[in-house]
Amino acid sequence: MMTIKLFIWNNCKKGKKSKGLERANYLALTDTVVIILFDMIPLLIMSMNNFVFEDYGSLMNLSKISGYALEGYLVCRALRRKSEADSKSSMVIVKST
Repeated sequence: MMTIKLFIWNNCKKGKKSKGLERANYLALTDTVVIILFDMIPLLIMSMNNFVFEDYGSLMNLSKISGYALEGYLVCRALRRKSEADSKSSMVIVKST
């Protein structure tokens, strides 16, 4: 829901698109995809095939930890991209008299 709201809010307003809203939308979308792929889908597969949780619990934990690691990597990359863009855009103007 948040991703949809941010996407509509950023694309429907007049004028220049906000980089902050694009970044927030990217982070919200990343979080949503990771939760669906690494948390919900493995649980649905287990429940549909009548697997015993005690037998496959470690695979569930591996799936969740892999999702968290992927999400952490993508968030760090997004934040690093922001800091690189900020350092390139800041200029120092020195006037001599």
